[in-house]
Amino acid sequence: MQGDVVVDVSFVNTTTEPGDFNSATQSFTFSNGEKGTKEVVIATIDDETLELDETL
Repeated sequence: MQGDVVVDVSFVNTTTEPGDFNSATQSFTFSNGEKGTKEVVIATIDDETLELDETL
């Protein structure tokens, strides 16, 4: 593949308890020939509720 690749990532709170994190959208650009990974950051909301492990 030639050229840059842009990846759009969206997270919507549908599988966790309401208020665990805010929905977010991020975009990443991989330049032509770039290899590797990009970091996705999801800010969580700290609350006093004891919950089981959850997945996104």
